[in-house]
Amino acid sequence: MSLLRRLVLAITVMIIALLAANVVVGVYNARSYFSHQLQALAEDTATSLGLTISHAAKDKDLAQVELMINVIFDRGYYQSITYSDMQGKVVVSRSREIRIEGVPQWFIDWIVIPQRAGTAEVVSGWFRLGELRVQTHPGYAYRDLWRVFTEQLWLFFFTAVLCYGLAGLGLKYLLRPLKRLEDQADAICRKEFPVQETLPNTPELRRMVVAMNRMVSKIKDMFQQQVNLTEELRREASIDALTGLPNRDEFNAQLKAWLESDHGGGMAALVIVHVADLQSLNDTHGREKSDGWLQQIAKVIEHCSSAWPSSILARRTGCDFCWFVPSVAERELNALATDLVTRIKLLEFAEVGKFNVGIAVSAQVDSLPALLGTADAALRQSTSLGDGEWVVMPLGNKTIQRAAGDWRPFLENVINNQLLSLHAQPIVARSGESPIYAEVLSRIQDGDDLINAGVFWPLVERFKLEAAMDRSVLLALTQHLAQSDPQSRRCFGVNLSPMSLFNLEFTEWLEREILASPCASRLVIEIPERALKRTGGLPEIVFKLAAGGVRIALDRFGLMPAALGSLQNLPLTYVKIDRRFISGIDSHKQNQFYVRNLVQIAQSCDIEVIAEGVETSAEWRVLGELGVGVGQGYLFAEPTKI
Repeated sequence: MSLLRRLVLAITVMIIALLAANVVVGVYNARSYFSHQLQALAEDTATSLGLTISHAAKDKDLAQVELMINVIFDRGYYQSITYSDMQGKVVVSRSREIRIEGVPQWFIDWIVIPQRAGTAEVVSGWFRLGELRVQTHPGYAYRDLWRVFTEQLWLFFFTAVLCYGLAGLGLKYLLRPLKRLEDQADAICRKEFPVQETLPNTPELRRMVVAMNRMVSKIKDMFQQQVNLTEELRREASIDALTGLPNRDEFNAQLKAWLESDHGGGMAALVIVHVADLQSLNDTHGREKSDGWLQQIAKVIEHCSSAWPSSILARRTGCDFCWFVPSVAERELNALATDLVTRIKLLEFAEVGKFNVGIAVSAQVDSLPALLGTADAALRQSTSLGDGEWVVMPLGNKTIQRAAGDWRPFLENVINNQLLSLHAQPIVARSGESPIYAEVLSRIQDGDDLINAGVFWPLVERFKLEAAMDRSVLLALTQHLAQSDPQSRRCFGVNLSPMSLFNLEFTEWLEREILASPCASRLVIEIPERALKRTGGLPEIVFKLAAGGVRIALDRFGLMPAALGSLQNLPLTYVKIDRRFISGIDSHKQNQFYVRNLVQIAQSCDIEVIAEGVETSAEWRVLGELGVGVGQGYLFAEPTKI
């Protein structure tokens, strides 16, 4: 029972007790009054009647005596009138049964009106002739007493209801701060930290609200300090302080994670931009000026890479920038390199500095050292050609089986005819129970070859087919779920592109078809962390999906330090730590420290942490020591067709 109801009930009980006491006192006071009135009436009637019949009694005219007694008795106010002679013999007697109309018998039995008979002597001169005894009828008294009782009762009920209502409204108003405290506590559980601006007037509640606000502020500060510390350590360890691009170690780790992931292994290119004689520029123009030029070059590379969403950028050394471009064909690199070189030549730097560009391209990346070596060789060759030159050098492995221009109709045909092949890899808990869910991995059957997402997805992004492809995957999955065993509760996770989430037509379809589907509760929507880069955060559809029973997971978690502060505002069930931090974590202390902090932050927000790309038992053991209880990778199972 709530505090409000308890207080209202206590007040109601008090009101009932007070009003009940008032009714009892009122009724018994009225009973005493009526009793005295009846006694006085009986005495007065006996006296006056005794005087009236004295002459007839002296003459022994019994008929006259009886007549006079009947006249008084027939008025109905008396229960009995008895006239006795001096020897006690009854001469005339009149009586009637007590029958009271309109008064319940239980009331008469409960409230007995005490009454005594009125007596008077019948005398003539100095001679006593007899005794007259008058007993009044209590009927009128009971009727008046019943009227008083019912009026008091109605007044009691009306007052009780009125007081109950007023007490309820008053207490609800007074206890509003407690409801706000409850909402505040619930908000903290939802990883929100609101502060009550309006303070109650009641001193006790005011102190409670002030204390709660202090606690919320402390928790928020502690959470933010931990996030800021983790972000700062992450920046120092992996981000170049001058340009804001990843450093050499981060670049290598991301490239390795890409190659080992389901999206890796496709065609790609590596672009190296080399700034010549950087030390000479520092000596001639000053370090501050040179740093400004390096920042401008970094911005140019970032701008050019915006057309390739899955690009990986880095400042590998003081004078070298790297740009990894997935799913780019060799013939497309001429336009890419021309645009890059042209933009750099427009900078102030080009008037005083020298640079060269080397590009390695591979139809199927299977060796990072080989790709880096080829890019270095292309850079050396471009340097021999002169300032501002660029060279593209193929890696010399498998030839590209499909030209870039043929990919668009090929992908459109796959989407339109539902030719996707869905595979799934389970995500398992350390407890050894059944998988939490299985991540859906898309494949395309091309003759005897099975093309994985690492090959075709960058092309999907290039041709702006993300929403259509995501829709095709969801349709195929929901059809599979509809045809599966109704008793099965196996859940599946689907990666959605950020571009799809911000596509109005796709989100309307998602809300109309997926949320209304009975299998919505068996879906996990995985959103890449880079979707948080957009101004305003995640779109409203993500919150609608979460409210509709669809679980939300943040994929590739940890690559964006700034995303840590957003966890408390997102409707997340899971975060999946990027494999870049998982690979070799058993021997990488820095990654262990970072993952431990990620786990603490996520768990403080009631979010389950999943480790992606677990390949060895040593990695899984260390992850357990760091607090990670759920994993995904080839250590547990390979993807299988569904």
